[in-house]
Amino acid sequence: GCGNASSGENALKSDCYEAYKELDAGNWDKAISLFSSKTQGNQPEYMVLLGLAKAQIGSGDWSAAKDTLLKATSLYPEEITAFIYQGEAAKQLEDYDLAAESYYQAVKLDLEVAENEKEYVRNVQIRDLFSENLDQMQDIQKGYEYAKELYQSEKSDDTILESFLWAAAKADTEEAKAGVKEAVAGQPQEYAVMTLIQACDELKAGNKEEAEKLLFDAKHADDWKDAGNLRFGYNSGKNGEMMVVGVQSVFGTRGLI
Repeated sequence: GCGNASSGENALKSDCYEAYKELDAGNWDKAISLFSSKTQGNQPEYMVLLGLAKAQIGSGDWSAAKDTLLKATSLYPEEITAFIYQGEAAKQLEDYDLAAESYYQAVKLDLEVAENEKEYVRNVQIRDLFSENLDQMQDIQKGYEYAKELYQSEKSDDTILESFLWAAAKADTEEAKAGVKEAVAGQPQEYAVMTLIQACDELKAGNKEEAEKLLFDAKHADDWKDAGNLRFGYNSGKNGEMMVVGVQSVFGTRGLI
């Protein structure tokens, strides 16, 4: 995986074989030294940068690993693994905006591979990592845009839809609500999503009874069957209360709360 392997094992050894041996042995400082010596120039090998980042992570230097991975993802934007490691490094440093962006890029690449290779199984873990870090992003608008794009690429993914709704709720703008309505139009969960938004608007206006009528409409019970993880809410600004509408199982049947 490193350098020019056209000459076989000797070419690999002369490039970064020894560095990876030290990495596998847990000799972080030695591995860092060997990998660092091969990162000079404008285009270091991808596997050299990845190996250096792994050694830096092993030594506990998350800040250095983040810098190395930013370089790797800049030079090799098609490499999913680099974005996954970058997300973890950013998360460890509590840079949740970069973490969410990294996992967003990883999910995008994963979806592209799945589309092109029919036997490929999507990596749902990176989708979940995106969702976790999205919730802690400071740049709410950017998070909303990430979630919207991913949902539009994979409309069958409930976790991405949940992230999309929550990001839109945090943005709390008419533009965000309109974007959600447009994205879910014609989809199986359109009724549930539209009702959640409408009910939250009623709650925000103080119309609890109207919200209850919307949510407890028995005629539409079947429309909620696949919406068990969806949530949509607003920060009401009153006593720090968060108004949230979700869906749960109640008394052994599908119900709303």
